[in-house]
Amino acid sequence: MISSGLVGFRGLHAVAVLGLVLLVSACREDDAETGADSTVGGRAQDLFQQLGAGEARIEIAGIVETTGTRDTLVDDPRYISASADIFRPSTSNNRRGSNADGPYELVLYGDAVHSGHAPETPVRASLTLILPKGAEPGVYTVDGRRADDDEIIARLAGDGNAWNYNDGFSGQLQITEINDMLSASFEILLSQDEDHINILGAVNALPLSPQAEVRYELATADETRQEFATPSGRLVGSEGDYQLMLGRELYLRLPAGFEAGRYRLVQRAAAPDEAGMRLINYDYDSLQGEITLERTGNLLSGSFDFSTDGETSAEVRGEFDGVILQE
Repeated sequence: MISSGLVGFRGLHAVAVLGLVLLVSACREDDAETGADSTVGGRAQDLFQQLGAGEARIEIAGIVETTGTRDTLVDDPRYISASADIFRPSTSNNRRGSNADGPYELVLYGDAVHSGHAPETPVRASLTLILPKGAEPGVYTVDGRRADDDEIIARLAGDGNAWNYNDGFSGQLQITEINDMLSASFEILLSQDEDHINILGAVNALPLSPQAEVRYELATADETRQEFATPSGRLVGSEGDYQLMLGRELYLRLPAGFEAGRYRLVQRAAAPDEAGMRLINYDYDSLQGEITLERTGNLLSGSFDFSTDGETSAEVRGEFDGVILQE
């Protein structure tokens, strides 16, 4: 499990390297077992040795072939989403990840052509590898979208839906260490219908990129529930206050020019050491609590704890990470 720290990851204190290795395996009977003793050499390790910290590369051969360039990732209006190689919490619907606990995914990019789809026109290719929840050092089977819970989910796609592979993957993933960065070398075989593709790649000390998220528990006399949501923020009012929407029912208003530190939570802030908090869809007379803010550049994180009195007595405790402050 990865604990949160620098941008809201609590307890992220060990700096280690996640080394993972994917070995092509035509025989799937042995893939169900995991272990920590396997190692890999050959071309994948050679490729890894060529990379500096924070660098990554994929080489694809077969009906899909990389060009050795990354030109489609730069100054091309066709591509509006992020293009940088990234190690982050999983964005998959069936394996949605959190900053602190994962599961996590690795997404690598490169220019590629498909011999069956406009072979003269390179497109941005992406390889996504989604780790199992709670992944620890050991060897894991690589599969497609129907992977078991303890297997890696792989996906290879060409931008603009030029081509897309979700099934037919084989290989193994070896994790040696996991923390706030990822190092990996892998080799994957993809066979789907008449299409055969070999994928070789490596990543060296790629830092974990946090996502914006909020987690909190709300307890009343009638219910206790856990919430997980994506927060957002914007400047509001003539004074330049900053409002954060912490999910569907929590609105936090910070004073203009706020800094990292501790603030009292009230319904309507009137002093420099106060911040306003609203609990939507509940009737109450007063609100009191505390929030602690941490800021790294334009990234904001924090933890909060407050209660309400009146018709609804509620207790709320939570934290948020990775909120990008808008100027």
